[in-house]
Amino acid sequence: MGELVKILYGKNGRVHSVEPKATIHAAVEKMCRAHIGALLVCQDDALLGIVSERDVMQRAVLTGQDPMTTRCRRS
Repeated sequence: MGELVKILYGKNGRVHSVEPKATIHAAVEKMCRAHIGALLVCQDDALLGIVSERDVMQRAVLTGQDPMTTRCRRS
């Protein structure tokens, strides 16, 4: 986690994240509001992964998934 802490420290403490149960649509809304291209996927202070614009395009749009119901974390 040392490298992650260094990266986040360089972001002036602004960390954007979503819970794994958040929908892709909610994640995209959050990324657009914050003018960022990726969000950490966290639950109970644990980092589970990252969802990015590329993930949205490759794993949701191209496969025909509904962004209103598809969750950020795959089961």
